[in-house]
Amino acid sequence: MTKITSKHLDAVDGITCESPGLTSPGGGVYTNRKISPCLCDGEIILRYITYAVLTGDASFLNDCCLNRLKETYSALGITVGNTIRAVNIMKSCAVAHVSDTNT
Repeated sequence: MTKITSKHLDAVDGITCESPGLTSPGGGVYTNRKISPCLCDGEIILRYITYAVLTGDASFLNDCCLNRLKETYSALGITVGNTIRAVNIMKSCAVAHVSDTNT
């Protein structure tokens, strides 16, 4: 079972607020088939991002995670731009949390 964290939810809320049609019919993550992998991947991505922030090395994040996501989400018909934005929101949340400037 996927554990949804507050940082994960911040990213989901952020991307759906910025792109309100995303979860509507015809939107990039409309239907459970599309949203479920996004939520599961979000937890994994958040772990990678947090590790990258703490170590100062994001190379493995691109190699092991983001490149594979692009292929997977393209196959599902999920917009890559929204995926990138959600990852950036999670990165900002992780950086804020690690540097103790979380709001």
